[in-house]
Amino acid sequence: MDMSPEAKFAYSEKSMNLYCNDKGSILAGRSQKYLCAILNSSLITWLVMNTALTTGEGLSQWKKFTIEQLPIPDVPPEVRIPFVRLVDDILAAKDADPSADITEQEKEVDRLVYTLYGLSEAEVAAVEKGRP
Repeated sequence: MDMSPEAKFAYSEKSMNLYCNDKGSILAGRSQKYLCAILNSSLITWLVMNTALTTGEGLSQWKKFTIEQLPIPDVPPEVRIPFVRLVDDILAAKDADPSADITEQEKEVDRLVYTLYGLSEAEVAAVEKGRP
């Protein structure tokens, strides 16, 4: 969705054709699970909420040009491993039960992202306070 209070990125390994309307985009390339973890993090949601265009209703506009400008660290494959494992855990949980509670995995992704970006405790508190 291009207008949302939070990130709505998804990952699929299904060997089918994927389509979206003009309000969505499909990311392709390497490190997709890593990107999915980073893009769905509270930090990125906070960043977009505070820098991107908004609608008259206060929703952030997750436009392609906004996403392309996000500062996503290009890290070595070994640094991506914990992110990929968490995305795998989330996918497995949701595959087994679409209503599965993945709150703990999402919190762990956030902790990894805060560390990756070198946020201080005060900065983490500001991001957490500003979550939708």
